[in-house]
Amino acid sequence: MKEKRIPSRQARVAILGLGNLLLGDEGVGVHAVHLLMSRLADLYEIKVIDGGTSPDLCSLLNEKLDKLIILDAVNGDKPPGTIYRLCINDVDLSSGHAFSLHEIGLIENIRQLELSGRRPREIVIIGMEPQTIDWNLELSKTTKNRLSEMVELAIREAKGLTNNMSSEVHINQELEV
Repeated sequence: MKEKRIPSRQARVAILGLGNLLLGDEGVGVHAVHLLMSRLADLYEIKVIDGGTSPDLCSLLNEKLDKLIILDAVNGDKPPGTIYRLCINDVDLSSGHAFSLHEIGLIENIRQLELSGRRPREIVIIGMEPQTIDWNLELSKTTKNRLSEMVELAIREAKGLTNNMSSEVHINQELEV
């Protein structure tokens, strides 16, 4: 698990990347936070965390946050490379529809944060529809080509510039704020 802190005067924000780097596009969230760490420089105080495959949010987030942004592979039955922006309050966590490939662990972790009184005011999932989940250390060409857009959306989210953005950003749509 890697963590980087970037200084700022903004709200307390953490960006958490989830995924398994051994399973191709399933590791997109981890690839995204590594790219994010290399791009952010000194823009904000954002806690950027590589959460791997099984994060324990209660131990990773030992401070009260205003916003948690989760980057992950998301199963939304759209074409590979589709980027999603989902507010956790808009997602029916009891529906059985698997929006995240880590759904069980993620939902349980969010419930634990709530029980401990440390649930962030806002939780946003920025996900990408995977093309290939198989033993492979590389992202598919489709996912690799969209990775920068996913990271840019995470930066905009951290800046608070996505309030009027719809919940789903489609594969060929430009990200507008």
